[in-house]
Amino acid sequence: MTPISQFQPVLVRTAYDKVDSVYYLVQKLILDHQSVTSGLFPRYSKNHEIGFVKDSIYCALACWACSIAYKRLDDDRGRQTELRQSAVKAMRGIMFAWMQQLDNLNQFKKNNLPEFALHARFDLHTGMALTTPNEKVSSHFIRTTFDNLLGLLCIAVHCKI
Repeated sequence: MTPISQFQPVLVRTAYDKVDSVYYLVQKLILDHQSVTSGLFPRYSKNHEIGFVKDSIYCALACWACSIAYKRLDDDRGRQTELRQSAVKAMRGIMFAWMQQLDNLNQFKKNNLPEFALHARFDLHTGMALTTPNEKVSSHFIRTTFDNLLGLLCIAVHCKI
């Protein structure tokens, strides 16, 4: 038998405590860096100029998952709505940024060349694509344009935007 002095006290954490700790992490690490105007997220917290599609989708997914956890707990503190709306705002920002590239999309349908693929790097304040002369075939282009658009539209329909 083990003496009672060796037992560690069991810390009882409720589901609310666990979800609240995740919420505070999401708030500090993700939501504090969301662009107010475009809804996009920067790749690094110190960079307040450039937003990337992939990083914004991951951040929106984290917000959405945390909002689902609050929804299951039937939380009434407004956190579920805040997280859900942050995810929707990010997805709308991505959709707006890609809609600005309609000419590239039409050219890509005709020619299917990487130089007509949609950009994945945007200005955080305006949501406009960032282009430079030496950017023709670079790693920040999204080559699977239609797959990404289809995925974005499926998420938007699921969010009932």
